[in-house]
Order: sequence, then structure tokens, then C-alpha cells
Amino acid sequence: MKKFIVILFFSCAIILCLGFWKLDTEDVALGHKLIGTACLLGMFILIPCFIYYRWKGKNVRDYMLTDEAFKRMKEFNKDILHWKNYDYVVINADLKDCYNQICYLIDSEINKTKNNYDKIFTKAKEEASK
Repeated sequence: MKKFIVILFFSCAIILCLGFWKLDTEDVALGHKLIGTACLLGMFILIPCFIYYRWKGKNVRDYMLTDEAFKRMKEFNKDILHWKNYDYVVINADLKDCYNQICYLIDSEINKTKNNYDKIFTKAKEEASK
């Protein structure tokens, strides 16, 4: 499917270039037909194939704004208010990265070494404490 999309993309691009070249040279009607064909191929075949290829196997509900998503966004603002009570805040967008960051912070506290705690979270924590 990926090869088909790539071939179709370059075919549309070549047909489009030929159409503009024909407009500048001798056959204006053929140039308009080639440009129209390239646009139709791109709009009605290439883009739907590309969307199907990229969304195949994904859950559409993960990308929708549902009532649960709005509820979680509202709760996030409440959670920020509690940041001032903690020394560190780690957001778990990726569980493995979150775990590694927590281990790093614990080791740096135990060994009394300087850590590279993300300055964005420090700034957000300072704003929440105001």
C-alpha cells in the first residue's frame, strides 16, 4: 500500500508538472486536462488511500474529544494546584520514560547529586504555587 501511495503521489506530481509545461508551450487545452486529471487523482484517490493507510488499525475514539476527555482536562487544572506540595512532578505520557525519570530522581536524591529535572515542570510548579 505504501509503494502504491508513493507511486501515485509522484505520478500526480509529474502529470501536474506536464500540465503546467503544456500551458506555457503550445497546447493550452491539454495542459488544463492534465492539471485537472492530476488534481482529481490527488483528491479522490491519493488522499483517501493515504488516510486509510495512516488510520488503519487505530482506534478512532482515541482521537475524539469525548465527555471523558473534557472531564480529564478539567481535572488537570485541579491537579496543577497540588504541584506546590511536591518537590517533583513527573507526567507519565510514556510509562517507561516516566519510570526511568523517577528512578533517576530517586538516585539523585539518595546520592545527593545534581539532577537535570525538567525546567518546564519547575516553572509550572512555581506558577501553581503563586
